[in-house]
Amino acid sequence: MEHYRQLQPTPQSRVGLAELPRQIVSATPFLAELAETVPQRLGDKPVLITFPMRDRAFPAKTVMPRMREAFPNAEIVELPRAKHYFVEDAPQEVSDAILQRLS
Repeated sequence: MEHYRQLQPTPQSRVGLAELPRQIVSATPFLAELAETVPQRLGDKPVLITFPMRDRAFPAKTVMPRMREAFPNAEIVELPRAKHYFVEDAPQEVSDAILQRLS
């Protein structure tokens, strides 16, 4: 997260980031449509999910059951120590999972 703070060191440089939550809320109808149509259209495709188990924004207890329901054949790699910025928290585990999936 420090990396992102360094790239956006002033309040003026973080305006776009501050707008993100409002944009997500206003996109609720679109996101609801995606929640319905994506599993219907892509649910049977091969999927690899690398999931940060300590993410507070998207708690595993809530999100993992939905992912498993949407993608019943998905390969799921749980990242036990990773938080929201999971690629930074567990880069080796994520890259290993991708390489293993592609081999």
